[in-house]
Amino acid sequence: MSALVTTHPPFDSIIKTIYCQNSGVVLGNLECKIFEGQLAYMEAHSEAVYLHPFYRLSNVVLLKKLEDCLHWFQNQGWIGTPPEQLRLRLLVSATMFHLDSIKQDRATLPSFQIAAASAGRLLGVTKWFFWVSSQRLQFPLYSISGLNENLQWENFRHWLDSAYEVREAWASKSKEYQRDAEQRAMEESLREIKSEHIFKRIDTRKVWNWIGLQLEDNIPPGRIKTFESLFLNGDTEASEWTIDDVDDLREAIVKFVDRGNEIMFFVSKRLDGIAAIIRDFYSSFTIVSKVTGGNFTDQQTPEEALFYSEYDKKVEGMVELPPAPKLESFQNRVHFLKAQAQWNILARRFKLKKEGEGDASQTSS
Repeated sequence: MSALVTTHPPFDSIIKTIYCQNSGVVLGNLECKIFEGQLAYMEAHSEAVYLHPFYRLSNVVLLKKLEDCLHWFQNQGWIGTPPEQLRLRLLVSATMFHLDSIKQDRATLPSFQIAAASAGRLLGVTKWFFWVSSQRLQFPLYSISGLNENLQWENFRHWLDSAYEVREAWASKSKEYQRDAEQRAMEESLREIKSEHIFKRIDTRKVWNWIGLQLEDNIPPGRIKTFESLFLNGDTEASEWTIDDVDDLREAIVKFVDRGNEIMFFVSKRLDGIAAIIRDFYSSFTIVSKVTGGNFTDQQTPEEALFYSEYDKKVEGMVELPPAPKLESFQNRVHFLKAQAQWNILARRFKLKKEGEGDASQTSS
């Protein structure tokens, strides 16, 4: 009689992916062994909550990570790989949970464009909340849901506007409940926050990258490329642009870019400067003839006569023309074109003067 042989089924396993409940990011895989055809019994495992480590950091560590991440993206010109972009998105989400100011009906994260545009203001108001306000107030609740059509935090800048209104209202009423010493400490902290600059050294290219991120999906790519050229080179290529072009770019920025960010002061000043250069460039030219019956006429208007008289004064006593301007002698192409136009007019008036002197000498002889 043969011996009874007992065989056991081979060990096997099932792998379950674990997601962060707040962000939806994959945290890892849970491997469950199968014993004798059954899984090990795990009581109440379905009720377990898994979170990315950022959501359980201390306030100090979290804000330091957010600030370092902002500085890194600034230095990189707001260009990063998907994992690097994901890190900034997670830090923005975790900061909102630390403020206890977020409600969502599913796991979500802000888009990278929203995170890049708003992280600076969020960092500023969060520092104030934890280290200046003594947490004696509460921000409005930011609600994320499919019904609000903001699953990628599309309207987050409006919440930031409300948060800063809370901060301003608190500052105006603080004297009512702060002792003198506390009041002095608060004002010192507020001054520190107001003097805080995420963008310490302005780089026009990096500023445009920040603007361009927010224009994506709102403006056609070709139009964005045109705006980019205007923003980066409008001050050196004034002849290529008009004031209307600057107004169009300004309108797009007002409509789609987070205007509460401190970098917008630089953006506004740059657009004003470009517009001034374009205006100055075109103001250096004048219409030197007019049209009558569809044909040009050389008959001068009083304004034109006055304009030419200024050049005629310069050519009086002039033996020869000064050399024509050269591009390398000027700071930029705009100033060169302006000087070139003025030299051409001067040369024309000098030639007319010489011709008039020649005619006078022939008549006298």
